[in-house]
Amino acid sequence: MLFHSYDFIFYFLIPLLVLHRLTPSFLKMYILIFASFVFYSQWDLLHLGLLFVSVAVNYVGARVLSGKHRRLPRLEIASSALPPRNDEQERDCRACHCEALAVAISMTGEARSDTAVYNKTVLWGVIGFNILLLGYFKYSGFLNLSKHDLVLPLAISFYTFQQIAYVVDVYKKKIKFGSFWEYLFFVMFFPQLIAGPIVHYNSMMQQVKRGVLERFDMQKFQAGVVLFSMGMFSKVVLADNLARERYEDWADLLSYGLMIYFDFSGYANMAIGLGLMFGVMLPLNFYSPYKARNMVEFWRRWHMTLGAFLKEHIYIPLGGSRSGYSVQMFALLGTMAVGGIWHGAGWNFLLWGVMHGLGLVVAHIGGIKLPKVLAVLVTFLYVMLLWVLFFSADIGEALGLYKTLFSFDAFEVSTKEAVFIAFGLFVVWFLPNASEVLHVQEGETKVKSQYGILAGILLFVSLKMLASTPAATFVYFNF
Repeated sequence: MLFHSYDFIFYFLIPLLVLHRLTPSFLKMYILIFASFVFYSQWDLLHLGLLFVSVAVNYVGARVLSGKHRRLPRLEIASSALPPRNDEQERDCRACHCEALAVAISMTGEARSDTAVYNKTVLWGVIGFNILLLGYFKYSGFLNLSKHDLVLPLAISFYTFQQIAYVVDVYKKKIKFGSFWEYLFFVMFFPQLIAGPIVHYNSMMQQVKRGVLERFDMQKFQAGVVLFSMGMFSKVVLADNLARERYEDWADLLSYGLMIYFDFSGYANMAIGLGLMFGVMLPLNFYSPYKARNMVEFWRRWHMTLGAFLKEHIYIPLGGSRSGYSVQMFALLGTMAVGGIWHGAGWNFLLWGVMHGLGLVVAHIGGIKLPKVLAVLVTFLYVMLLWVLFFSADIGEALGLYKTLFSFDAFEVSTKEAVFIAFGLFVVWFLPNASEVLHVQEGETKVKSQYGILAGILLFVSLKMLASTPAATFVYFNF
C-alpha cells in the first residue's frame, strides 16, 4: 500500500486510527506493531519473513553486546570460615590475601579484556551479517555473483542501516537495552519503515516511554493531518505531473530534479505526519535542499538522517576532520562513494556519490565567496547535472545525455511542462517548506486555522486527482 492511495487512507489508516483510539493504553504499541506487519505484508510475505529474520539476528546480537547473558567472575573470600590463627599465621594469611587479591584483580582484568574482544567480534559479526544480506539482494547482479535478477526486498536499505546504528549504539553503551517488543516497534513502525527517516532508538523509544502512544494529543494529530495533506499534494499533484518516461533535454532534466524533490519531500512530510497522528515525532529528513549555497549545506538539508548516519559511521571512522586536511578529503570522497552505492548497484551511482564528495571537498576548500543568489544557483545547477548519473541506466547513457545537454540544442519545452517547472521553482525557492510552516524543527506542532483550511483543500485536490490517475510509487522505494 502506498501512502497516497485510496486503499491506504480508507482501508488501513482511518480504521487503524479509530482502533488505536479505542484500544486500552497498554495495548496501543502492540496494535501498531501488528498493523505495521499487515502494512508490510501487502508488498510481499516472503520479504516479511526476511525482515523478521533480520530483526531477530540484530536483536540477539544487541542482547549479547548488552551483557545481559553473562557476568564477570567474582572472587569472594569468607573470613569467618577461616580457622583461628596466631601472629605468624596472621602475617602469612595477610600475604595470602594480598596474593589472592592480586589474582582476583588479574582475573577481572583478563575477563574484561576478553569481554572487549568478544564484544568487538560480535559487533563485526552482526554488521557483517547486515552488509552480506543487503549485498546479496542489492549487488549480486552488479558483482556478477548471480545469474538471476533478484527482487530487491522493500525497505532493506533503510532497515539495514537503522539496525546497524542500533547495534553500534548498544556496543557504545549509548542506549539502554530494552525488550524485544520495544525493538520490534522501533524497526517496524510503518510510517518510517519503507523509506525512512533512519531513526535512532533513543529518539523514538524515549517518546514511547513518556507515554506518547497512550495519550491522544489533538495538536499533534492536527499537525500530522496538515503535514500528510501537504506531502500528498507534493507527490500526487506536483511530482507525478513532473515525471517523464524519458529524459532528453534541459527541460526534462529540470523536470526530474523537481520531480524527485517533490517526491521525496512529499514522502518525508507524509511519514512525519503519520507519526504525529499516533503521537510520535519522527526526525526531519528534508529541509529545502535547493536553497543550499554549497554542497555541505545541501547534504544538511537532503536526506538528513542518511547524511547523519554516513557521517557517524563512515566519515568519522575514516578520520573525519581530526587527522589533517588530506585525510578529511579522502574521508569525504569515501563517505559519499558509500552513499552513492547505497542508492543503487551501478557504476553510475558510485560516480554520482564520488561527484557529490568532490562537491563537498570544494566547499571545504573555500575560495571565492559568491553572493547568496549566485551560490544557490551554482549549487542547484551542479545538483541538477549530477541527477543525470542518478536516473541513467549506466554511465554510457549518462554521457550521451551530457553530450546532448552541452550541444546547446536541447531546449524544447511544452507549455504544460514550462508551467509546472516555473511553479515548481517558485515553490522550492520562494515558499516556506512544510516544516517551517508548522515549526516542526523547533518541536512545536500548533496548527493555525488557515493551515487547516489549506490542508483540506490540498487533500481534496489530491484525492480528486487520484480518482482518475493510478498512484505512482515513490522514487526512494527503489532503494
